[in-house]
Amino acid sequence: MHPAMTASQTAPRQISVGQTVFVLFDYAGKCAEDLPIKEGEDLTVVECLDDPNWIVAENSRHQKGLVPENYIALGDSEDLSAYPWFHGSISRAETDKRLVPRNINGLFLVRLSSNHPGDLTLSVVFSNQVSHYHVKKVTFNSARFYYTIDEESRFYPLDLLVQHYRNDADGLCCELVKGVDVSQVNLHHQPQHPHQQRHFQASNGDLQIHEVIGRGEFSEVRRGTYRNEQVAVKCMISGGAAAAAASTAAPELAGSNAANNNSKPPTEAEIAALSEEAELMRKLNHTNLVRFIELLWQDGQPMLVTELLSKGSLLNYLRSRGQTVIMPENQIQFALDIAAGMAYLAGKQLVHRDLAARNILLDDDCRAKVADFGLAKSFRDSKQHSNGGSGGAAPGAQERIPLKWTAPECVKDHAKFSTKSDVWSFAVLLWEIYTFGRMPYPRIKTDQVLKHVLNGYRMEMPERCPSDVYKLMRRCWELTPEQRPNFDEIVQQLKTIEAN
Repeated sequence: MHPAMTASQTAPRQISVGQTVFVLFDYAGKCAEDLPIKEGEDLTVVECLDDPNWIVAENSRHQKGLVPENYIALGDSEDLSAYPWFHGSISRAETDKRLVPRNINGLFLVRLSSNHPGDLTLSVVFSNQVSHYHVKKVTFNSARFYYTIDEESRFYPLDLLVQHYRNDADGLCCELVKGVDVSQVNLHHQPQHPHQQRHFQASNGDLQIHEVIGRGEFSEVRRGTYRNEQVAVKCMISGGAAAAAASTAAPELAGSNAANNNSKPPTEAEIAALSEEAELMRKLNHTNLVRFIELLWQDGQPMLVTELLSKGSLLNYLRSRGQTVIMPENQIQFALDIAAGMAYLAGKQLVHRDLAARNILLDDDCRAKVADFGLAKSFRDSKQHSNGGSGGAAPGAQERIPLKWTAPECVKDHAKFSTKSDVWSFAVLLWEIYTFGRMPYPRIKTDQVLKHVLNGYRMEMPERCPSDVYKLMRRCWELTPEQRPNFDEIVQQLKTIEAN
């Protein structure tokens, strides 16, 4: 046994290769093959070993080594509403009403703390009395966090804290025995909008919104600060969310459309679409996907909060830097990053449906991350599509899809969206990378693209594009979806091209 381990894991393994994890405790390492780690540091899982107590991980300095698995936690955000014993924002008096009968020692629930915004309270019955314990949500390093009651034991996700105190009182009045199921309670304090039931209401000071850093047809993205971390905030420009955002933005934005007093509140469909996007994102965790933080409600408006990626969109980066800055090794790395993220999505049975350079973001190290999941759907839901704005959509189309990036089988039959249609879009994105951000099909009108493609036309090989990369594009542009490679194959082929 490795000298750092004192006991083997008993919980099912939840970590897989490619996921981002964060460090709960410092570990200096005891063997040459160990990777020294610091609390709050982000790591990428490189290999899951047969020994369930250890993984191989890589840090931001590209150093690799063994890390004890019980020193790390998954870095994705947590949907607290998935836990039946989580009751959201209720008062202490309401808590007392719900914790019945009082003769069950260990009856419990978890709620949002009324005294400590952002934290939680664990309320437990013992000897006909209710005890309340402050559960701190400790945030560090890019909005990563863990839960703790005593600072000696740290947990993520919250379910692990509950499991711990089910097995051992460890300072509580008694062990946790039974959670009060929120679905069985007659709720007295319903939120103003049904979608708010699953998400946090932002407390004063939790979220500050600043200047616009991106804008689409129906939404805009602003730089923000959430619990002292720099974040990106997506809100709907058709409604009061954008107007509220503009009121706290930089003075030079005061005359922007977002601050127009005639702005209308977001529609039910817009609110539902943003909520669905948040629900999908909170289940994802991969180095090459933009990290979800929270869907917050402020002044009755939903705001999607994600990590802030400093270098902005890949499209703008390609166009502004060009071939004097972006080298061939950068281009192939962009392609590999995106393909790895898409392979993860495919493994989750998800279709992105809007893969393009404008929807790829770059971090400080120029690592590419897939963003904008507003059109993403699971395979089983692919026949139902939300309306969403995208560049290159045909005027007057019932559903605004990006025609120049969309596989031909999906243009007329939206039920045919699949991973293989994402593969088609990926090849168009590859073409964007190797043309430094040119508009695809530059000499063809948008409404004529499908006719040309069905007649056999394919975009020419970009200047200075490796022939193997262009051959991959052509494979991805096969008319028959089954003849296109999958993303795992694409990743392997790109690695081979990179090595050569």
